[in-house]
Amino acid sequence: MSDFIKHGDCDVHWDGNILVVNLSGLFNQEGVYEANLKVKEAVANKPAEHWARIDILATTETLAPTGLMFDGFVAHLKMLKKHGCQILAFVGGNVIARDSSKVMCEKAKLTYQSCTDLAQAKYLCNAHLTSLNEAQVD
Repeated sequence: MSDFIKHGDCDVHWDGNILVVNLSGLFNQEGVYEANLKVKEAVANKPAEHWARIDILATTETLAPTGLMFDGFVAHLKMLKKHGCQILAFVGGNVIARDSSKVMCEKAKLTYQSCTDLAQAKYLCNAHLTSLNEAQVD
């Protein structure tokens, strides 16, 4: 890592079997690195084998990763999938961030859902996880 000051804020917490990631501000490489570390630490303490992630962008100013950060985030999503993440729901942001997140999820072969608010995201994530659990029982 460089000696640059990180930009962008990230709060990560579990809400049942859903990892909620609140993102705000403009991220530079150092900010992305710190956010990824917080997510990895949370995943190490995951409450269930299968789980979901919700990304909440606080403002339309928070941009999607570009260039090397794009490739790094695809790798990050692949790691999440390997550790049991089944769906990423995306709340807020702008159309560029939503479209980029969709493309990154497609590259990582991770289910993606754009949502209008947190309640819808939780509903869709829980429905997706429930359908997976029911399919395993059958």
